[in-house]
Amino acid sequence: MAYLTPKLLLFVLHAVLGSVGFYLTLFYRQSLHLSLTAIGIAVAISAFGNLLAGPFWTIIIERYPSHHGQLLAVMMLTGTMSIVALRLAVDLVDPQYWQLASYLSAVCYGVFALPCCALADYAVLKILGSNSILYGKTGTPSRFEPWPSFNSFLFLGSQAVYGYVSKALCFLLVGFLIENTTGGFDSAFYLWALSAILFTTLCLATDVAPDDKSAQEFAESSVDSFQPLLKDNVYGNNYAYHPFEDQLSYISEEGSIHPTLDDLERRPSGTSFAPTYRTFSNNPNTHMHRVLTGFDSLHHTSTAIVRDIHVKASFIIDDMENQVPSLGLALSHIPAADVVMSGLFPFVNDDNEMPPMRVIFATKILGLSFMMLLTGISFSLVNTVLPIYLREVINAPITWLAFLRPTGLLTEVLTFWMSKRIIDKLGTTVAVSLGHLILMARPIIFYCFSQVFMRFKALAIATECLQGASYALLWAGTVNYIDIFLPVEQRSPMHGLLALLQIGFGNAFGALMSGIFYDQLSASTLFLIATGCGAASMVSLFVSII
Repeated sequence: MAYLTPKLLLFVLHAVLGSVGFYLTLFYRQSLHLSLTAIGIAVAISAFGNLLAGPFWTIIIERYPSHHGQLLAVMMLTGTMSIVALRLAVDLVDPQYWQLASYLSAVCYGVFALPCCALADYAVLKILGSNSILYGKTGTPSRFEPWPSFNSFLFLGSQAVYGYVSKALCFLLVGFLIENTTGGFDSAFYLWALSAILFTTLCLATDVAPDDKSAQEFAESSVDSFQPLLKDNVYGNNYAYHPFEDQLSYISEEGSIHPTLDDLERRPSGTSFAPTYRTFSNNPNTHMHRVLTGFDSLHHTSTAIVRDIHVKASFIIDDMENQVPSLGLALSHIPAADVVMSGLFPFVNDDNEMPPMRVIFATKILGLSFMMLLTGISFSLVNTVLPIYLREVINAPITWLAFLRPTGLLTEVLTFWMSKRIIDKLGTTVAVSLGHLILMARPIIFYCFSQVFMRFKALAIATECLQGASYALLWAGTVNYIDIFLPVEQRSPMHGLLALLQIGFGNAFGALMSGIFYDQLSASTLFLIATGCGAASMVSLFVSII
């Protein structure tokens, strides 16, 4: 099977991180007997550690790319062992220090383990090299799939979907082990430790260094075929434009591309302006300065690769007109929030640049920023205490809870799959508004039907499908807004800023307040507050965008 190593990396990675957070909340409550306020603090510490450490570790791996695999191995081993040490603390530490132990464990988990999600995605993209579009898309890079093949639907061809499959399967497995084995939570810790060891072994055995030689050879072999397209430039470089590219109106001295307002109006909503030029040095005695062949840069910085995949997938989907893209191609089109958050800061020569302050503080961007922060808080308010609410109030067995996250993942993937079609048909604002309505409906349903859920527990689990659909619509719509508002070199950093607000600060603040609201008020009040945050987010959208 092609590219087996990336698939194994993502599968084993999410075998650890896909289920720890949810079941660890139950462990805090049932084994450590922590208050909900303390649990909220522990979850917030992990989220805050992730938002600080993610960009830092990304800078480190770009500074030392040849040690990418080793760094991943050390980080995962350190983060996972901190979780295992928490289990040992139950037997070895006095109960009065359990809360402190949980906080220390949360720090290590957030700083070392959680950033591995983004860093592993970067590793996979670098391993794929010039075929990085295969991160999501099935088949060969040039193959169009108007409708998903049977192979694509079963997730056998793309890399990214292996993470989703692993999350779902391991979430089910951990729930089954906790409920049906004599070890209980011990079985979960054994599984997490084993998965971490496997992931560490894979990282140490995998060469993640950028394949610059193959990229350069490909570029040199294609110079002759593009020679007729070369034209001299006053800055001493030659730019060969891609044959189907006619909308680029200005190239700066640094080589960045700035589409004009007319260009933005000519292109369909959400279509990316790709850096499809090729740059060669005029000095025959020097190495090639930069090559963007098929949207893959020679220097292979993580942020550049993520941007190029998004741009390339956008072009492929646009060329498919009204046809539905394959599932993998749809996942390539929408950058993962944790990945762009970790790649927040542009690197030298990766063709990305941070938007200027006047852009960041523009009305539309500020509105999107408040929207992402409030939706992050709303999601986190519910997600943090939901396992405890379902276990203690609804009396759902852990075997039932094991279906909770897979249900949300299924609707998340399917909504991402259809998001481009939904946005094209309904418009970005309508799609994001629909995401808000679904976001608000979820806590309202828990507020209104708690008595019904006590009798029909499967309905409570099924309600989680709303979480996946709302998140996918909100994130896909936000990405599309940024693609419309900003030039290509500013999009990836702006995606990172918005992700930082939603899954970073919003997630941390929501987790912190969820335990306090649940302890001091009630679960019902918490659900109403989460609904209010969703409503305020929708108002922010309407005020700034419409």
